[in-house]
Amino acid sequence: MFDTIGRERHRESVQRRAGSLAASLLLNGGLIGALIVAGRQVVKEVQEELPAEVTFFEAAPPPPPPPPAGGAEKPKTEKKEKKPEEIVEPDPEPIVETPPETPPEEAGVEGGVEGGVEGGVVGGVVGGQIGGVLGGQLGGTGVRAVHWSQVKPKNRVKPVMPEAAKA
Repeated sequence: MFDTIGRERHRESVQRRAGSLAASLLLNGGLIGALIVAGRQVVKEVQEELPAEVTFFEAAPPPPPPPPAGGAEKPKTEKKEKKPEEIVEPDPEPIVETPPETPPEEAGVEGGVEGGVEGGVVGGVVGGQIGGVLGGQLGGTGVRAVHWSQVKPKNRVKPVMPEAAKA
């Protein structure tokens, strides 16, 4: 089965290539020939039919007549310069700024978060635990990426060997 591995089979490869070339020429030549025959039939049918006039758009209106040729010159009239009218804007009403109403401050730590827990740490997040780590994540049950050298098994199982394997 593997007698010819590593050896070139020149005669069979030449025959295979020749067969492939012949099949390719036969198929491509047949396709081109069929297109030529079909094209001739279409040309004959088109030539036999009477041409039909097709208008895609309605006729455009005729162009405007040309201006009259020659004629007397028109007297030139001097244009009067118009002075721009001054626009008088009414004085805007003065805007009186009222200070925004501030709600009475509740007891809490400066820098705390609204909705925080009494006794929490400044910089913590709403929903965090008292005594938690600053910058930690809420929930904490998600997947965490660690280096393989930091992975340690939770418990080591001692293998139980069957009696037949001990001998």
